[in-house]
Amino acid sequence: MVFRWSFACGDVNEREDVIVRVDHAVDRGVPAPDAWLTALRCFDLRRLESMAFASHSQPENLPELRDLRCACLGAAKPVQINNDGRFKPGACIALANEIGVRTNYVLVAHEGGDLWLCHPGTFNGEVPDARAPIFHEDSLVRKNVRTDMWEEERRVKRTRIVKHPKAQQLLHQATEHSDHFAYLVAWAAWRQTLLISNMRNMNLSINL
Repeated sequence: MVFRWSFACGDVNEREDVIVRVDHAVDRGVPAPDAWLTALRCFDLRRLESMAFASHSQPENLPELRDLRCACLGAAKPVQINNDGRFKPGACIALANEIGVRTNYVLVAHEGGDLWLCHPGTFNGEVPDARAPIFHEDSLVRKNVRTDMWEEERRVKRTRIVKHPKAQQLLHQATEHSDHFAYLVAWAAWRQTLLISNMRNMNLSINL
């Protein structure tokens, strides 16, 4: 199915079509065009904020909104992708998955102790899945990097080979789609902030 994205603000007026499977659109939403992510990162956010306010504060545009305020809440910071063995967002490590098979994951957010939110990348076997949203939060898994750490002696004999991306393939995908991965890390960090605030009764109720 084809979805059309439209962005209009000040002197900027762009449209672009994105092709997404219907079930992915329902479950995961429609991803923004890849080219837009780079363009928006290079855009002056303060200028965007001013243009948005100037555009939508005109009475003829939104007459029902009289007291409108636009503010830039922030943007995802770039994440360094690495394979140096350190446990931090952007690191790639080999862990045992739920059925004991060696699987490469990229670390996304530290939950505490040995628990991390990890992402296996957006692949169909060993091939990048072009139909699925890149680094979507629905594919995050919670892993214990100590008990799930892959060791050769954990290898189990199987009659069927389970294909999964190699570490370099996963690192390449995270680097190539750095904007998507940076958003995922920011989303996971904000999720952790909400969970901690709820546990401490801080009432920080903002929907993700």
